[in-house]
Amino acid sequence: MPLFSATDLESARQRIRQNAWAAEIFAAVRARADHWIACPTNVLHAAGGWVHDFVCPEHWNALTFDPQSPHAHRCLLGETRASEKLDAAWRVLEHRRIANAARDLTLIYGLTGERVYAESAREILLQYALRYPSYAGATDARGWMLKGRVFNQALTEAIWTVPIAHAYDRVRDMLTPNQNARIINALLRPLAATLTNAQADLIAPQNNLKSNYNAWLIAALGVLGYALGDPDLVARQIKIFRAHLSAAILPDGFEYEGAPYYHNFVALAYTIFAEAARANNCDLYAERGAQGQSIEALWRAFATLAYADGSIPAINDGAYYLGAPFATEICETYEIALVRTREPEFAWLIQRHCADKRDTWSALIFAERDLANAPTPRRESVCLRDVGIAVLRDATNAIQVCMPFGAYAGSHSHLDRLAPQIFPFATDPGTPLYGVDARAQWFAQTAAHNAIVVDEKSQSQCAGELIEWRAERDSTTLRLALTDAGVKFSRVCVLSPRAFIDTVTCESDTEHTFDWILHLDGECHFDLVEWLPATGAYQFAQMIARAKSRGVSLEENPTRALVRAVIHHSGKIFSLALTADPASELVRATSPAHVATPRQSRQMVIVRTRARTAGFAAVYDWIE
Repeated sequence: MPLFSATDLESARQRIRQNAWAAEIFAAVRARADHWIACPTNVLHAAGGWVHDFVCPEHWNALTFDPQSPHAHRCLLGETRASEKLDAAWRVLEHRRIANAARDLTLIYGLTGERVYAESAREILLQYALRYPSYAGATDARGWMLKGRVFNQALTEAIWTVPIAHAYDRVRDMLTPNQNARIINALLRPLAATLTNAQADLIAPQNNLKSNYNAWLIAALGVLGYALGDPDLVARQIKIFRAHLSAAILPDGFEYEGAPYYHNFVALAYTIFAEAARANNCDLYAERGAQGQSIEALWRAFATLAYADGSIPAINDGAYYLGAPFATEICETYEIALVRTREPEFAWLIQRHCADKRDTWSALIFAERDLANAPTPRRESVCLRDVGIAVLRDATNAIQVCMPFGAYAGSHSHLDRLAPQIFPFATDPGTPLYGVDARAQWFAQTAAHNAIVVDEKSQSQCAGELIEWRAERDSTTLRLALTDAGVKFSRVCVLSPRAFIDTVTCESDTEHTFDWILHLDGECHFDLVEWLPATGAYQFAQMIARAKSRGVSLEENPTRALVRAVIHHSGKIFSLALTADPASELVRATSPAHVATPRQSRQMVIVRTRARTAGFAAVYDWIE
């Protein structure tokens, strides 16, 4: 039962022969395979730990992975870090590198017939068959983890299993009967047992069918079922896939956690399983959940969020900035999505994320066209009502606004309901790896977002209410409400060509301190403000200066600004006019860096007032 269609493989061979762009993809993957043959690495004797530990404890950025350096790990800012915890995290990346090399080798073998590639992949699989029984990744796993063997986590094991199964699928035709039996009985079937036990624990005792983990357990067990010719294993995974599709995906096509990273994480797993099924005459793309959910709906929902440069808003946990380590996952998914739908928006999305390095395994097999001149599609404002995400756009693309307002959906959610992200100069800071304590202590908290903070405390696990959504030719209006900790909030956002107006009102029966917060990248200069030194609250944010301002009634004079500023970002200039009612204090601070730019702290603007009722208005204009 093959994992790739013979038709897809033959089409790939023809494209490589006939098209320079396809030959370039082939050359890039072949170069990786050739490097492995020239510099092979033995399979590791020890299991991998938790990949989120591979992070600089001081600067919070992921450490630089070097396959030649298992015990010394370099931070992007120059320091070298060393510990067993980091070594265990390094082993996760090395095990995954080896598995991906096995897939590269066998795909090149499948396209060329050159046995040297298959022989190298065979050696990897035989080494893992020898080592798998002795791996003990579960022994030092955290208590909350589903237990693996090659890794602490069964989730990581499932991700690693997919290229292992892909490699076996392509190389089995040149294995001896003894080698084939050894790989099946010592590696693939024990792998299936490990993952089956994890899946059973997730679905039954934990009652967590809709977990994003399950998408990868479905994909890994599904491809193992096809590779092993085990129809019962395949049938069970198709049944669980159908249940997961209905449980984990909302009617608007978005994964229930509302985190774009985990949405595509699930979409990629579904897509991998669907391609294996398709190679065996089973159409999972035609499947529909109880409320019409489908794999194609996942693809489209994610793509609709992209900013003008193709980057994905970093809502909740995860960060898909351009050039991010996870950007490859977008390309892996959308190379297949593009060939199955011919959707121009998908071509543009791949081009933005893979521009100069179109070298994924999925591009090698599935890419049908050159993306060098993929046009930027006209993209309208969108509101995904079920998950609670709106993106406001206009024809200029100068300013775009993403607003999360949906329900708190678990540990990957941030406390940032009704906090607009303003592209390009005031977007979400993203999320560092989970091994960083500040991930929960700062990045998930309300003050890390462009939010209203009450009494210097984060929101509760609340949800906004959509009052009005109106997308017209020349403007988009979004009106939201929220009640939290005794305070009623209303936020009205209007985007028109070159301008964004953001108005907030806060009402309570008792007096509170209200902080209107904006985090800025680039440079921001305030007009005619006399600053005094400042110290103050918010962990991880450093207060720099403050200035007193008198209040202006928004009702009587909504256009009069308390303070004006000019923002410079990416060669563009924007103006900002701020108004507050009643009298307020303006505070400047620095806050932790965006995960994409760990060397650069961000400027934080706070407008603070104390009252029972408060109003804030901000008008952003694109000057040039």
